[in-house]
Amino acid sequence: MRTQNGRHPPGGSVSLWMAGKRAAAFPALQEDEETDVCIVGGGLTGLTLAYLLAPSHRVLVLEKNEIGSGDTGRSTGHLTCVLDDDYGVLIKRFGEDGAATAVKAHGAAVNFIESVIAKEKLDSDFERVDGWLVGEPGEDERIERKADAARRAGIADAVLEISAPFEGRRAGPCLRFPRQAQLDPWRYVQGLAQAVAGLGGVIRSGSAVTRITESSRASVLVEVGHGPIVRASALVVATHAPLGGKPGIHARLQAHRTYVITGLLPKGKTPRALAWDTASPYHYVRRAPHSASDDLLIVGGEDHRTGEASDAARRYESLERWARERFPSLGPIEHRWSGQVYEPSGGLGFVGRAPGHHGQELFATGHSGNGLTHGTLSAILLASLLREGDHAWSAVFDPGRKTLDAAIEAAKQGAASVAQVGDRFTAEELTSSDQVAPGAAAVVGKGASRLAVYREPGGRLWECSAICSHMGCVVRWNEGERSWDCPCHGSRFDAGGRVLEGPALRDLTPVPSAQPR
Repeated sequence: MRTQNGRHPPGGSVSLWMAGKRAAAFPALQEDEETDVCIVGGGLTGLTLAYLLAPSHRVLVLEKNEIGSGDTGRSTGHLTCVLDDDYGVLIKRFGEDGAATAVKAHGAAVNFIESVIAKEKLDSDFERVDGWLVGEPGEDERIERKADAARRAGIADAVLEISAPFEGRRAGPCLRFPRQAQLDPWRYVQGLAQAVAGLGGVIRSGSAVTRITESSRASVLVEVGHGPIVRASALVVATHAPLGGKPGIHARLQAHRTYVITGLLPKGKTPRALAWDTASPYHYVRRAPHSASDDLLIVGGEDHRTGEASDAARRYESLERWARERFPSLGPIEHRWSGQVYEPSGGLGFVGRAPGHHGQELFATGHSGNGLTHGTLSAILLASLLREGDHAWSAVFDPGRKTLDAAIEAAKQGAASVAQVGDRFTAEELTSSDQVAPGAAAVVGKGASRLAVYREPGGRLWECSAICSHMGCVVRWNEGERSWDCPCHGSRFDAGGRVLEGPALRDLTPVPSAQPR
């Protein structure tokens, strides 16, 4: 890896919620610790779990960067029991009782967030609004099937409508779900962190976990950087995707990038609401409070598999075009960012004890596009597992669950990952770093010696191994984020090879002979 004066290369987007704001301040871990529960990840899942456990357990939260700086801070703030996967599909896979459990769990998560905000007096712009599934003209039968499936899954108050909550009330079949909600996720987790500290929980930011080992059947060791060691009776990995190996669970997850734009919209043009369309790739939108005269329109979508596209500019343009067709009063685009979504095989996330770890290690992953509610219900479930040993939702979200459809889907995802590993030994691109132009990036060389090379516009060169430190796939350049992304399991690295997000624990291997140019 080539650096100069200790500076790191550019890369990584910052969401609207985090831009120019200061996160709650917590010191880094400086010495060995012993605790009941060590939680890795200071986002919504980890902090909610710490909030639930702090009154009865010694709790230590480790966050690599700042509180809420991961995908919690990139969330668009939707709170809903309307899931990404069609309820008809979920009923087929999990039965009506299983689908109804998913509805109840996500609904309970919204209620829990509302109760915490009221109890702790958190300023987070929480608001109850309706959610709308918006179909295209001619999709009446499709929307009616979705309505029937939603009611079979327990959403009794789903209502068929003939126009969307857009300007001009765009005609088309819609399904309205009363009493969903929205909030500012970054402000919520900052307040939640302060509440955890007030309950006696210990939070350490700037504390990246580099290794996790089981020392015995009674404890887990967590190494932070190259220094402190944490010994815990139980470990919860709340990092969006589980850290390290675990090929079994990673074969059942599919990482996607999703894009977001925002702009101001005059008040009164449309009601505040959540909305999702039926397109592929799909779009999602909400209106957030902003000022006395304007709301903030937040539009997301245009998803693709991580590492399989590098056309962020085109996707932002598509989002803007979609938004302006439906909201002609939208002002200039003020913010753009992207985030990561992990889609689980089977359509429901995985929450519980990691198979083969004697019960000390637990995780929550596969939040899909419902990260705020799935992260919250995950914390509720995990807290119950740690305190009582079970929960009514456990079977539905069990990481070890087996369904035929899910097994087939996991096999397909595993095959895709194997194909990506095979790419490690094929398809040369460039043969020398000298061929990489200023402002460009490329994978150079072939086989296991391939390099990930980025040259800044000013000429400074950054080089590291192009082989992902997680499971050996070849990373690919993400022009929009200025990052190296792994198409197998979603690990991401900055232009110099530092881990931005897991499952990778280690940076890309630096070039031993690298000298600043």
